[in-house]
Amino acid sequence: MSSTTATVSRSGKTYLRPDTSKSYDYVPFTPFRKSSFFERQVSRFSTEIGFNLLRPYEKVFCIFILVAMMILPYALFILLKQIFLIAFWRVLF
Repeated sequence: MSSTTATVSRSGKTYLRPDTSKSYDYVPFTPFRKSSFFERQVSRFSTEIGFNLLRPYEKVFCIFILVAMMILPYALFILLKQIFLIAFWRVLF
């Protein structure tokens, strides 16, 4: 058999011999775009619940609902605090 750079399999296909001259221990550094905490959370959120599959108006509606869910408890707390302060003030004086 001649000394070629290809080996022949039983089916007759030629395959290149494995390159033993290189060491594959080193993985080159691949720079990637830096993202903020908010971008990472949005990408994680979008893949978990399929946010990236929604239409643009559906995304706006979902964001509106999420913001409302965050603001409503705080607004109710402030409102109830004011009501109880007024009621307590009337009881005292």
